[in-house]
Amino acid sequence: MYNDMRSQSIHSPWNIRQVDVMTDPSLCRELEGCFPTCGGNVILRNWHALSQKEEEYHRFKSEAAATMDNLKAAQERLAKEKVDFEEYKRTEEWSAVATNEQVRCLTKILSQERKLWYEACARDNDEFYHILQEIINLKAANAGLAKNDTAVSADGCKTRFLSPSTLRVVATR
Repeated sequence: MYNDMRSQSIHSPWNIRQVDVMTDPSLCRELEGCFPTCGGNVILRNWHALSQKEEEYHRFKSEAAATMDNLKAAQERLAKEKVDFEEYKRTEEWSAVATNEQVRCLTKILSQERKLWYEACARDNDEFYHILQEIINLKAANAGLAKNDTAVSADGCKTRFLSPSTLRVVATR
């Protein structure tokens, strides 16, 4: 049976303790011939298997440590990328909101400009209508004067029409 007292005692002639791990396979081969019983061979095989399992344990432990370091680095990168993405998303949302505000503002300005344009067109149309009416009235008056002119010339009076340039020359003399 295993106890602390026996684990500290050295087994002669090999200078090994009960808790020693045999990592050197050559030592196992050397001891293999010393144990004539099946139990001794089982013990040596168990020691050899335990040493291999301990090596595997240390190898797996170092691999797990490396994997954990990679995992921590990946988690840090993921956290940073999440922060960057949220910042980008907020920027995009703010950009979209700002663009929508600009569109609303430009739509409002456009509707005001369109209203002012319609008002200006209405004023111009009124002015042009009044000018057109004056032109029509002047044409009618001119036609009336032309009838009077023909009526006067039919009476035998000779009327002479002077051009505006002739009137200016006469007026300056």
